[in-house]
Amino acid sequence: MNKTTEQQAHERIEQSYERRQHAILDSLPVIIFLLNEDGKYLEIIAGEQNQLYRTKDELLGKHLHDVFDKDTADIFLRAIRNTLEQNKVSKLEYELDVIKGHAYFSGRLSPMGYTVDGKRVVLFLAIDVTEQKNKDIQLQHSMKMEAIGQLTGGIAHDFNNLLSIIIGNLDYLKSLTQHDAQSQTLIDKALTASTRGSKLIRQLLMFSHHQQGEVMLVDVNSIISMMDALIVRSMTPGIKVQHELHDGLWQTKMDPGEFENVLLNIIINAHDAMPEGGTLTIKTSNVVLDKAGIHNKNECTGGDYVSVCISDTGYGMLPEIREKALEPFFTTKELGKGKGLGLSIVYGFMRSVEGCIDIESESGKGTVVKLYLPRISNAADTTEDREPSMQTKNTQENKNTILVVDDEVVLLALAQEQIEDLGYRVYAASSSAQALQLLAEHEDIDLLFTDVIMPDDISGYELAIKATELRPGLKILLASGFTSNAMKQKGVALFDAKVLHKPYRYEELSSKLREILDA
Repeated sequence: MNKTTEQQAHERIEQSYERRQHAILDSLPVIIFLLNEDGKYLEIIAGEQNQLYRTKDELLGKHLHDVFDKDTADIFLRAIRNTLEQNKVSKLEYELDVIKGHAYFSGRLSPMGYTVDGKRVVLFLAIDVTEQKNKDIQLQHSMKMEAIGQLTGGIAHDFNNLLSIIIGNLDYLKSLTQHDAQSQTLIDKALTASTRGSKLIRQLLMFSHHQQGEVMLVDVNSIISMMDALIVRSMTPGIKVQHELHDGLWQTKMDPGEFENVLLNIIINAHDAMPEGGTLTIKTSNVVLDKAGIHNKNECTGGDYVSVCISDTGYGMLPEIREKALEPFFTTKELGKGKGLGLSIVYGFMRSVEGCIDIESESGKGTVVKLYLPRISNAADTTEDREPSMQTKNTQENKNTILVVDDEVVLLALAQEQIEDLGYRVYAASSSAQALQLLAEHEDIDLLFTDVIMPDDISGYELAIKATELRPGLKILLASGFTSNAMKQKGVALFDAKVLHKPYRYEELSSKLREILDA
């Protein structure tokens, strides 16, 4: 029997209405669950744009305790019963274990005005907030690491000043006891310990992303290949080392020596995680990260990167350990087996080169550390001027006059004493204002030697800029725990200034002063 025109038109209207309903549901950012008061799933409506993480068949007809762990299911059930008892809308947030971590949902429970199989029902409108939650977690982590970095940098600066005082006085004492062999031996031991302390401070400064050495255009594969013998010697016989180095790897810009240190820190951690043997794999590749692929990579922006992936088959890390792995002084090793600076140095290095680090680890299944180094496509703009390595000329007597500036009174007195001992005339100032006044009053000052970190309203670097404006021919020597390239990266290298890295030795001070004055 043929359908009438009116029936066909009615069916087309119904089909159009259903299509519009499906289109609306597919576009909604919510998932609709209908549950009874016992926590049984009765109906699920999820559009194509939504992610259930489980199929509907895995949920329909099941109870909450079949889907969630007991604690989460009990929280859900209490919320359902409170919603029905109070007859009002309530909010609920929950976490779901998924294959690669966790998914997060936020939703509203609403009491329904009817029953199914004699049981009252609730409607739960859930929104998948996983992406936003991950961004919040990443932001919190970033802010935490930034705060730790600032604190670490401040502590390192103060320790640098203390070590400068110790090393400076030891050097001076050594010059006074040249004919006392026993004193010379004791002083050398103290200087050795102080030097180890200065290396520790450099590591702290690297974490606080204030420290960066001389950068250049590099081929990561070449660095890894040159380190091959060292890497193999670092492993015990039961550990197999594999390389998967991508041909045609893009170039990046960094200090190759610091990168070697970063790799060794990761490799040593991998070695310690495989006491019974295993496999260490170092893999390089070119990767393009878009916004969808960087949500779990700390402080990474989209673009072209050189990826260096170091994986092991060791113990792996629990989630709570992995979250703290990049923090300075955090370590799971026994006392005396490590300082807890290995991965924090890696983090600091990656920050300094504007890259990022991603750690994937699971207890009992090993660890994968991925480094993402920015691709440098224009080689012409990537070379850094290296500071010339000049020998002390000593072609003229030390008849020059030097202005020394430091807010640390003991360091100021020590520097003045050392420079006078070298035969120079010296003026001393404990503030930038006092230094500018002395410059205006004394035209015989040839060189300004100032600490970079000053508590005044202007820093030592800004003081140097003002001083050269006042005296265009004035020569500058800066004292800082940070390297010259680190300061250039911050955009403050507005003129040609040399940097003496703290804590410095008496011979270094002498050589640097003579180098600048003779240039």
